Amino acid sequence: MDNSKSIALAEHIFNSPGSKRRNIPLNKRFVLKPSDDEQSPLQRIYVGGKSGSLALKLYLVLIGRASKKPYKVDDAPASSWAELLGLEDPRGQGARRIKNALRKLQDLKFISIEQNPGKAPTILLLSEIGDGSPYELPSDSYYRTSNKEIDEQEVYFKVSGLLLREGIFQELQGPGLVMLLILSAEQAHKKSVWFSTNRFPQRYGISSATRARGTQELIKSGVLRATSIYIDDYGRSVSMKTKRIRKRYRLVGYGVPA
Repeated sequence: MDNSKSIALAEHIFNSPGSKRRNIPLNKRFVLKPSDDEQSPLQRIYVGGKSGSLALKLYLVLIGRASKKPYKVDDAPASSWAELLGLEDPRGQGARRIKNALRKLQDLKFISIEQNPGKAPTILLLSEIGDGSPYELPSDSYYRTSNKEIDEQEVYFKVSGLLLREGIFQELQGPGLVMLLILSAEQAHKKSVWFSTNRFPQRYGISSATRARGTQELIKSGVLRATSIYIDDYGRSVSMKTKRIRKRYRLVGYGVPA
């Protein structure tokens, strides 16, 4: 598929006067399960197969576009979002898929939508926690309320905007997108990350099968490197305890935030 139009729109989003954002910032709570009985915001959006994956992609690019107060977008019809995300038939079926994704995000309280007859709707960002509260930059929230003993990397993270501008983000399937978010949240562009088979579903609410498919997809896309080592259940390579082979992951190339 020719994605030149999609890439051009991505360049517009990250370089237009309304947005000088180089990456997509997110509160780390977006990917973490708040409790055993609750879904993470990521899970809530992602459920639903392809429709969930599209809604997740759309929410991320909305954050990328609405970078300044009052954190809204009112100049883009559904067909433009469809073109940006590389959907087939952007003025027909693609636009209808975008409208369905917007309704889902509104129903889940991640955005609010105001219809403007004859014009594109006004899309207002709401908190990425999905509780309907006003949107706030993760960095602003951290510096306003932070405990100095808490590292900012434990509060928010960034997804590389280069992925959109290179057309990689548009090609990602659901598992790849989910693992991109989780790896970005764990700062895998700065350090190698490994996941406990037992703790991974408990921490993120994502299956090990999705983790495996997603990491393979990212590796094939050239934005993730995997290495195998022997470590114990506590992540130690030097230990008298039983060791198992584990894979460590590191975001590379366009997967590294600018």
